[in-house]
Amino acid sequence: MRRLLAVLVVVFPPLVAAGETPFFDLTRYNDFPEFESYIRGVARMNPDIVHMRLIGFSREHRPLLGLKVIRVLAEYQWGT
Repeated sequence: MRRLLAVLVVVFPPLVAAGETPFFDLTRYNDFPEFESYIRGVARMNPDIVHMRLIGFSREHRPLLGLKVIRVLAEYQWGT
């Protein structure tokens, strides 16, 4: 789960830079409902550039959600 959280931080810097993501505290443990709420919030707050997909279920029968960024914000400068 920690690896997945790190990937989200890397994948969504344009959204974070634009201030269009819900708050998610990476300094503490976040359980599955909190993480799922964050993923759904990112998709809900950015419907023009983020699509959420159900890509399967875990062994615990929890939904595996994927986010696809369909358009990168032109004004965002990578690495700055």
